Amino acid sequence: MIKNISKKLKNVLLPIMAISLVAGCGAQNATVSDSVSDSVDDTQVVSEAEDATSAEEVIEPVIEEPVVEEPQLVDKKVMTRENVYTPEGEVEQFTTFEYDQWGTEIKSTKYEGDGVTISSWSETIRNEEGIYDYYVYYGDGSLEFSYVAGPLQPDGTYEVESFFYSEYGTSHSKTIYDLEDNIYQETTFDEEGNIEFKRVYEYDENGHVSQQTTYYGNDEELLAWYTYEYDDQGREIFWYDYYPDFEGPRYTQGSEYDENGNLVKYYTLNERGSVNATSYYECDEYGNRTRYYWTNYAGEVGGDEHYVYEYDADGNILKKEILDADFVLTKTYTYEYAVIQVLPEE
Repeated sequence: MIKNISKKLKNVLLPIMAISLVAGCGAQNATVSDSVSDSVDDTQVVSEAEDATSAEEVIEPVIEEPVVEEPQLVDKKVMTRENVYTPEGEVEQFTTFEYDQWGTEIKSTKYEGDGVTISSWSETIRNEEGIYDYYVYYGDGSLEFSYVAGPLQPDGTYEVESFFYSEYGTSHSKTIYDLEDNIYQETTFDEEGNIEFKRVYEYDENGHVSQQTTYYGNDEELLAWYTYEYDDQGREIFWYDYYPDFEGPRYTQGSEYDENGNLVKYYTLNERGSVNATSYYECDEYGNRTRYYWTNYAGEVGGDEHYVYEYDADGNILKKEILDADFVLTKTYTYEYAVIQVLPEE
């Protein structure tokens, strides 16, 4: 642009200088010195203009490129393998895990004890909106389960469509979530696309589910509804089961916790207020269960199991042993970890 302006300036000044010379030679009272003086003056104008233009050409604007800061990676300890052993110490099966740049598990592969045969595997794929789709496959590669998220809606919700494939047929559901993974609606369909059940969830001001209502069939006939109560720490303490043709709750489920917030008792009451069954849990200082058993309405004990753990310095489980009611070892799990660098949480 600057060079074009210089050429235009020369095209204007040079004809003027030529006219001045011709006029000086033929004009009355004009002298050679006058015409020379005029010529010198015009030449100086052109020279000064060219000098000014040259000076402008030297000054070029400096455009600074924006500085793009690379995200700071952080260390994250992740599980890379789970091993399952028989009571005799033989490898029954093991599972390997892979992760993406955010440290989210994107693939798990379960092998039989021979280390070659794959019994199942899963993969997780992050879509453009940061929501993960999930797929599970049988060992032969056929699809067992799929969980695919739709686009994010203006109200901050998205719909997930799920399919489960088995020898008994295909089950299908659509579930609406928000970005906090709260469920707002879940609908299940039969193989012909007819509605089996539709469940609608309501939340209180603290973000806890306050009621879940279940409808049946394409006509959405009211089937049942459930209400929930929480303690001052937001833990569920009661769950009530209601039916349209039944007065009062048909069933009541209650939960009790220890001083560390661990669930230690879970029981079910019938419509008469009698106990149907009770589950008991004992936990260690890390919150992991060290014992589980249940009792029926008569107080008879069943399903008694004990769990023994080994931990690393960070509190990650390195080993878990499962023992029966007589403390006989039934199965052992060991876990392997690695530290990887990942992008910080968004």
